[in-house]
Amino acid sequence: MQPLTKQQKKVLDFLHSYRAAHGVIPTVREIQKHMDHKSHSPAQRWLMILEKKGYLKKEASSWRNIILMENYNGD
Repeated sequence: MQPLTKQQKKVLDFLHSYRAAHGVIPTVREIQKHMDHKSHSPAQRWLMILEKKGYLKKEASSWRNIILMENYNGD
């Protein structure tokens, strides 16, 4: 897997912790709010980058339907 930037790691850590706490992946708006941005475009871009780098896989047409790759250990 390709290395993550500090922001990408922060988003990925949030995805994992949110899923652990709620049983589902956060919405783009929830990611936006967590990252304290006014627009949802950065959250969508981070998700696309994380998918391209192999840290998650998008299923269907919704970002709520993504699979986190289990080989990420948070380091």
